[in-house]
Amino acid sequence: MPETEVPEQNDYSSVDSENTVPMAPVSQEETKSSKKNLFVLIVVSFASLAGVVAGYIFINDMLIGKEEVTVPEIAVAPVEISEPSPFSQITEMQDSSGMQETVVAQIKEEIEPDIKMKRFLSSRSNNFGIFADLVPQGEVIEKADYSPLANSVALITRGEYEGVPTHDVYMYDFDASNLVVLYGLDVVEVAFANEPGRVYRIQDVAFSDDGKFLAFVATYKVFIYDLENNHLSELLDSEAGAAEQNNLNFFTYFAPIFSPDNSMLSVGKAYYEGSSNFVFDIVNKEILGLPFYNYTSGEYIIDWIGNSLLVQRHHVDEADKQNGLFLVTPKEPTLETPLYTSAQMPFDKAVVTESAIYIFSGVLSEINRVTGEHREVLSAFDLWPDHITGENRFWELFLDLEDNLYLKFSNGESFEVYLIDIQEAGTNIHKMLLD
Repeated sequence: MPETEVPEQNDYSSVDSENTVPMAPVSQEETKSSKKNLFVLIVVSFASLAGVVAGYIFINDMLIGKEEVTVPEIAVAPVEISEPSPFSQITEMQDSSGMQETVVAQIKEEIEPDIKMKRFLSSRSNNFGIFADLVPQGEVIEKADYSPLANSVALITRGEYEGVPTHDVYMYDFDASNLVVLYGLDVVEVAFANEPGRVYRIQDVAFSDDGKFLAFVATYKVFIYDLENNHLSELLDSEAGAAEQNNLNFFTYFAPIFSPDNSMLSVGKAYYEGSSNFVFDIVNKEILGLPFYNYTSGEYIIDWIGNSLLVQRHHVDEADKQNGLFLVTPKEPTLETPLYTSAQMPFDKAVVTESAIYIFSGVLSEINRVTGEHREVLSAFDLWPDHITGENRFWELFLDLEDNLYLKFSNGESFEVYLIDIQEAGTNIHKMLLD
């Protein structure tokens, strides 16, 4: 890779690093969500799905040129965003007596979304072929995030220059047909005996909801790029103080998520085993530690609701910790507002809209945020595509910017995405055509 000029970064050395959350001791097992021994309440049978539209969308006649990025200090003005209307805590039903009858799910027509939605769903589904023509030849896309509002995609690529592995962060503006390289890094092996294969690398990338900012994280660094002003700022550089470098258990930063007003950024910290989170207050330039850890069980950040963090908890052997979903504010993270509590089986990553909570562990359930009514929507095992097999297969719920609900199936090589349209009279399932 040609040498990438990294502009001078802002100095955030005044950040109080003592507030950073220390690592909790953990065991040696891999973190996994148990998908076994599920009690499927209702089995809905579906007609088998047929046909996959082949081929990739190639984007032609686009002038791709790299531009240097200037790096003055980023200025983020907080925006007033009202918190969602409060709702009472919802407790999981202990039997089916209070549960509504399962709605009838029907597979409807396949949908080919418009180009912006196709880009968004493709980035969420690791369908990077749609973006392959945007990066220099020979570079492989490892991560992508697309913002419909900015009509831009951010890409993390892996390449090689003169025999040295490289990582780059690109952003392509579809309106301007323009590619810029935001950051470049030589991939360097770290010679720690207890962590073979550990490398310095670029890990994750994510746009803000409004498409005005882009965050990306590397092994020891956290960056924000201001799209409107073409500014890149380094929010956090643990390498400068060598605090994390000397912690043999620290692995990398990951999963940056902007608050809705762009004043805060939650960031994950991955260790050799387990993970934790912290929040960077962008306006006040301070780190806010969080008392949450995740390994074989624990807590993890799902998203923001207003300026509160949506946290999901699952503890296997700690009876004093209430499992489920709750809200916390970053400056008072020990004050929890429960949304949904569960004393029974764990569920996968939940999603929350203005009207409902959706939880999923083989069976998709909808909980009304106002009334607490709980109903089963569909069984994933009846919907699972036959061609997605293997030990690495998984499912995931996610939302678009309009709070439409999607269910993704993948095994790392193949994928399918379904739009789940839940109505009072029944649930319509639409297969999204992304190839």
